[in-house]
Amino acid sequence: MLAGFREWLVVRVGDGANLNWRGLLLRLALPDGYQGGLAGLSSDDEQKLIGMLFDQLGEFLAARESADGLLRIYDAYLKWLRNQDWYTSDSPSYLE
Repeated sequence: MLAGFREWLVVRVGDGANLNWRGLLLRLALPDGYQGGLAGLSSDDEQKLIGMLFDQLGEFLAARESADGLLRIYDAYLKWLRNQDWYTSDSPSYLE
């Protein structure tokens, strides 16, 4: 059900290909930065994160359910990857 969610979030964040979807949501919900673990969130930040999770899941599922949605999500991610300076033929899992 969540196949493509992480890749979709990476494109939205514009960074974080090394992060899981939780880390990407933290970047979206708290763009000024947050260094601690989830247990250290203030109640306001926790509410922001929960709201962001539901907002992003709703948008992702709508995009995924559209015609060729999952293909479009992975295509956008691959295009994003190819635009990164660090993504070269030496990169693990490089796709031409």
